[in-house]
Amino acid sequence: MFDCIYNRILHWAEDDRLLIDRLCHAALNNSSTMQQCGDTQGVDELVNIQIINGWENGNEQYHRSWIEVKNRLINNVNNEPRDVNSALKLYETILRGYELAFDNENRIQNILLSSKLVKTENEKLKIAKRIYELVFNRDWVQQEIKKISFPFPDYSIPIRIYSGSRNKVNNVAEVIKQVFIYVCCFLRRRFRRIRLNFDNVIRYMILSALVFVFILILLSLIVEPINNIKLQSQGEEIVENFDKSIGKQLDSLLLSIKSGQELQKKLQKKNYSQILEYPAISPIYALQYVLDNIYEKNRFTEHEAPVRSVNFGIEQSKEKQKDQWLASAGEDGSGRLWNLSHISTSKLIHPNNIDQGNIKIITFVPQKNIIATVGDKEPIIKFWDLSGINIESKQEQIYSQGEITSANFSPDGKLLATIGSPENLLKVWQVNYDTTAKLVKLTELKLPSNFNILNINTIAFCQKNNTNEYLLVTLKNASSKVKLGKMSVLDTEIVISDEIEQDTQQKGIKSLNFSTDGSLIVTAAKDGTIKVWNLHLNSKNISLNETIITNETKELIVSISSDGKLIAAAGENGEIQLWRLAPKVEKVDLDVKLNANQGRIYSINFNPSNNSQNKIYLATGGEDEIVKLWEMSKLYQKPFAEFSEKIRDIGLGQISKSDQRQRLVILQEDGKIQVRNLESQTNEDFKYLKDYLGNLITAKNIAISPDKDHFAIVDMNGCVQLWNFSKEPTLELIKKDKNIAKVILSKDEKFVTVSEQNRKAKLRDFGGNLDRPINDSQDEVTSASFSPNGTLIATGNTKGRINLWNLKGESIKKNFIRLNSEVISVKFTPDSNYIVTIGRNHEMILWKLAENFFEKISENENVDLPQAKEVFSKADIKTADISSQDGEFKNLIATADNGKLVKIWDFKGRQLAQFSGSWNQTINISFSPNGKYIVAAGDNGDNDIVERWEIKNLDSLLSEGCDWVKDYEDYEDYSLKLNNKKREKDRLCSSQTL
Repeated sequence: MFDCIYNRILHWAEDDRLLIDRLCHAALNNSSTMQQCGDTQGVDELVNIQIINGWENGNEQYHRSWIEVKNRLINNVNNEPRDVNSALKLYETILRGYELAFDNENRIQNILLSSKLVKTENEKLKIAKRIYELVFNRDWVQQEIKKISFPFPDYSIPIRIYSGSRNKVNNVAEVIKQVFIYVCCFLRRRFRRIRLNFDNVIRYMILSALVFVFILILLSLIVEPINNIKLQSQGEEIVENFDKSIGKQLDSLLLSIKSGQELQKKLQKKNYSQILEYPAISPIYALQYVLDNIYEKNRFTEHEAPVRSVNFGIEQSKEKQKDQWLASAGEDGSGRLWNLSHISTSKLIHPNNIDQGNIKIITFVPQKNIIATVGDKEPIIKFWDLSGINIESKQEQIYSQGEITSANFSPDGKLLATIGSPENLLKVWQVNYDTTAKLVKLTELKLPSNFNILNINTIAFCQKNNTNEYLLVTLKNASSKVKLGKMSVLDTEIVISDEIEQDTQQKGIKSLNFSTDGSLIVTAAKDGTIKVWNLHLNSKNISLNETIITNETKELIVSISSDGKLIAAAGENGEIQLWRLAPKVEKVDLDVKLNANQGRIYSINFNPSNNSQNKIYLATGGEDEIVKLWEMSKLYQKPFAEFSEKIRDIGLGQISKSDQRQRLVILQEDGKIQVRNLESQTNEDFKYLKDYLGNLITAKNIAISPDKDHFAIVDMNGCVQLWNFSKEPTLELIKKDKNIAKVILSKDEKFVTVSEQNRKAKLRDFGGNLDRPINDSQDEVTSASFSPNGTLIATGNTKGRINLWNLKGESIKKNFIRLNSEVISVKFTPDSNYIVTIGRNHEMILWKLAENFFEKISENENVDLPQAKEVFSKADIKTADISSQDGEFKNLIATADNGKLVKIWDFKGRQLAQFSGSWNQTINISFSPNGKYIVAAGDNGDNDIVERWEIKNLDSLLSEGCDWVKDYEDYEDYSLKLNNKKREKDRLCSSQTL
């Protein structure tokens, strides 16, 4: 046992007698912990605990020798920090057991050797002493590496800042600082040993001047690239943060406009003919993405306490252009009247004038230029005109005590229903207006004796077809049952007939609303449920159409748009949710979820439908003291076309080169072919393809010619026909082949067919003179493409190989491109410089062909062609298309994933746009020949949809962005003027005179 322990001590101490003595003494004092012979763990623990632990502060001779080793390597002034870092990494490699051959010319090895941390043995680098493995272990190495500070990343050119990754440079001054540090370190290393005398001082001064000039030249070269990098990063960050930003959509749009304007200035300064040549294009994507997804239109910040009520009204005037107003009020006791058409004419109703305490209700009197307010100070209603001036009112004692908790006007403004605490008593009033005397008179109407008027929680009015007959819905406290009845006024009494009751089975209904036409009722409860009801009054029944469950939001309040097509709900979590009821009430889909960042939202309302601007607004007010205005018109945009029939494929073309009217070809699942006008969104503007006899043509496959002037079809009999976009057949394959499943057109009336039976490909022409196989016996072709000049054919097969063929059917290059899965698509780009492939693994890759690729083939068809080089790849791609060489944006790639996203990229892999289809799965996508549109077809389950999106340039996007923020910037000017402040920065867009 003792021999084993002693041998282990000698293993670590080697020839260090002092260390041997210390370890032997420690072993004797800890004999109980020593293990049996064959297990040396006890000695190893003694070495670590009693010898090595705290060695850097130790006083033993071996401790001091270890410190000297460390100082020779780490603290040696002759060693640059980068060299020390490299030496430590080299030592770590040896520590891991790797054998390194000694190179006397290697500076790093010599630094490590001079520290005596390693030694040479048989021309190999070895650790000098075994105990160094424990003292200077890998943890120590990593600890020392972290302590090293570098003056600059490396001694190569110091502006290696951005290499396509997400590295960001936000401060040019920091780069300048790093350049000076780099130069100083360079000089220190080069001239450390030169003695300072007069001649050397002069030499240093000259050298310093030269260095200064060098730095100025360097900065002139790097400042613009750095600014471009910063601009590119800004656009990427805007898109990345837009969905994460909480209640700050307008801020994202302002940032994207600013970066877009900066890019616009750079392009004008540099006179770039093609925007895609510029190194920073992400502001285009940022603008497009934000504009397609923004809903926040304006925000009003004049309130100084939570906002309790928001409501819309239309100014009644003889002018065709009727201004739309938004009223808001809250716990600060003030009322605000916002003229949405002319923000500078907005008005404040001062708390001292209102004198109603916490304003819980502010509402417009329908068809009158009058606003009513209700507060918690006393149970009365006050009236105001659009100038914020109080209108005298004559009203009986509405309630003897408590406060008014609800006030609803009938759609014609002639009746007012109120609920007052503490009994929650319902009263109905007749409202008379004396516009000359500016007087409002309220007269209480008598309700039927059998009608319950106590403990009423919620009421809602609806008027039937502009008559004097109304619908009234009431809800009792702590009840899930609503009562509905027809209501009419007879002198000073109310008559209620056809009264019915419906149990909603909702707990704690907080909100109840009619649609304008009275066909729908929407109820929302504390438990987060929303129910939509369809009224069938003739049968005295209310039938439930749909229940929407929202698990997260409680204390819900709802509003229904005036046309009954949208429902908006909000609650205590500050989140707004919108559902679209059209085209069928039976189907209710969640369309938008917005985080308003308003804390609890107390009030939410849609604007009336009879506004002259025909815009759908939603207003919210909440705990954050801000009134927010949201524009929901996007939710009313209809798809380009909807089909009850299933779609198999689509293609885009034009009438001819001289007549560039754009056309859309749609192949239905039943084989019928539609040709539509792409520039018209009328569902009836299409015709089915028919033969000379007027019979419908059915087909298996369609293909568009490279020049986009013709399209080919494969009919059910295996006949290939060539058609122009005037729906006239031009050529037909003489020899029919029922096995043809797919056709690919060239520019000169040649085409490739792929057999359905064995996936064999043939090169053919319409005259029947050409019929050549273009695949090997083992080759199963899945896709093919003609080169733009018509001299080459690329085929993809099930083995993931792209092969090249000439028009003689001869192989030019086998395995030209290798994919990791079966090829499902291969296409040449129109400029002939690239190939786009998609594999069964849904990876799209852009490949760049070698320079003078086609010239080399034409000179010698047997030339050994260089392999294509991968430019970039994108995952989860189902289909892709390439833009034409015409139009403003050339060399673009559109991709669609397996869901609903369609993205546009340039040939450098930079994203320019992203669109979202209203379907579950994309079928296919295509660019229009003029490059103006991207069209996509998708499967929505019940029906198939075709969407058409416009590809907008930077000027159009900036114009659209400025149109959106105009109202917000007008409000900012109004607010600054109201508070006697000046703008710190100019408006991003042209100002409006206030």
